Amino acid sequence: MITQESFAAVGYDLDRTRRVLMPRLIQPVDFKPRSGRWSRDDVILVTGGAKGITAACALAVARETGARMAL
Repeated sequence: MITQESFAAVGYDLDRTRRVLMPRLIQPVDFKPRSGRWSRDDVILVTGGAKGITAACALAVARETGARMAL
C-alpha cells in the first residue's frame, strides 16, 4: 500500500538532487499470525500514558477481551 498522494517528504542530497520519500507498508516475509487470545485471566501492561489515545486503546481492548489493564 502506498501512502496518500497528499503526503510527501521531500529533501535534497549533497548533489542538490531532489528526493521524494514514498513510504510503503510492507509485511515481513517471515510473518506468521499468532493465535493467542486475551481473556479475563490476563493482565496487560500499558505504558506511555494514561490519557488520550493510550487510554482509549487500552479501554477498547479491555472492553473487547475482558482483560485487565495495568497502567
